[in-house]
Amino acid sequence: MIKAATDVLVAGKRKASELKEGLTKLGFSFRANERKGVLLDKYNHACALLALRLADEDHTWTREEYDILTKGLVDRDTNDWDAGEVYLIRSIYSTRFFSCDVMADEGCTSMITKIEQRYNQLFSAPIKQKTEVISANSIAEPMKQLLRKPVANWGDKEGELLVTMFGNVKGIDARSSTDGNLDNYRRLNEQLCVFYIKRPDIKQKVDPEVVTFDLSGAMEVAANNAGGAAVPAGANAWLAAVAAGGPGTGAIALAAVGVIDLYNRSLALYPAINFPVPAPAAAAALPGKTNPGPVSLTFVFNNVTYANHFIGWMQHAVPGLQATVTSSPNVPIIYN
Repeated sequence: MIKAATDVLVAGKRKASELKEGLTKLGFSFRANERKGVLLDKYNHACALLALRLADEDHTWTREEYDILTKGLVDRDTNDWDAGEVYLIRSIYSTRFFSCDVMADEGCTSMITKIEQRYNQLFSAPIKQKTEVISANSIAEPMKQLLRKPVANWGDKEGELLVTMFGNVKGIDARSSTDGNLDNYRRLNEQLCVFYIKRPDIKQKVDPEVVTFDLSGAMEVAANNAGGAAVPAGANAWLAAVAAGGPGTGAIALAAVGVIDLYNRSLALYPAINFPVPAPAAAAALPGKTNPGPVSLTFVFNNVTYANHFIGWMQHAVPGLQATVTSSPNVPIIYN
């Protein structure tokens, strides 16, 4: 196992842009002007961690492997540990055991405790779901300001302006926007794609992650478990079968109600501070309450780590729940 990690560490040279791209995908943070040597150290550590994921399920972590796991954390303030880094490290060691010499070392156990505390701090942090739908008219002036300057010359000032403009926005309302401002928004989107490659730190704050749930798979699982006969595929076929009153549809109907109620209750109980739960879902969490249909099936986040955590929670709570994640550097235009 130690050799697998070491082999990755001696990988060939990479460009700074490639290092940044790889680190961004893993959720590791870095400054826009980070030195290549620092980027390379982070990248090598990330690769070493990924190599450790190849361990068998019954593998016991040695002291050497413990050192690889924690290498990037030593001598750093815990508040500076990256969310992606902490998540990756914990996901690797949490399903396996450490060797006796590691657990007998007070320094090692103290570090593991710190990782657990930081993990809980990061992943119980406020989920900043995007909530606003705005008119392109409301951002007309800042759009003009950005478009007057070549994107190659954008820097921190423009990045801060973008965060102010789009940090809490989940959509642009086409109906309330003039054609001219919509055209400017489309032109701005072309510039954003270029800017975010150069400034992934700004993209992280603005980039919308749209999570959409599909309950049909969960309904089919529940109906099959309830003994429903010849369960049709897909939610529409489902509802048609229930309406027709065919054989076994009583079990199907009961399963559908149960899945919807479970979905609403799970949403209401999601353990994230300040997560904006729709009122019907909050009511569903109370004993004896059942809703006739699911509350919102679409959620927009400004952080892929939060979105993934939310999906993991909901899929664990609702067997068969399907989720689609749409990532885009641009806030979508909504036509009503």
